Amino acid sequence: MKKAILIVLAIALVALAAVYVRGLIAPAGRAHVVKGDLDGDGKVTQKDAQICLSIAIGKANATPRQRAAADVAPVGHPDGRVTAADAAVIRRMAAGVR
Repeated sequence: MKKAILIVLAIALVALAAVYVRGLIAPAGRAHVVKGDLDGDGKVTQKDAQICLSIAIGKANATPRQRAAADVAPVGHPDGRVTAADAAVIRRMAAGVR
């Protein structure tokens, strides 16, 4: 009986690992980030651009998720920093202009 339970648990663990590796579930602390969406509402808006600019000029501290969402400039080659250029790109994204 114990052996059967161990086999079932091992199969479940392998299946879970396969799902994790294929990216079907996000690891803890690495939820999907929408680029430009700093407030986490699922949309890119002018409010997101304002938050980004506040972070860029040092008026606000960014969470790791916000930092990942804010880094959009230069377009196509994010540089790992949150700057006024990121806020400008997010403002254009919110306006529907890329």
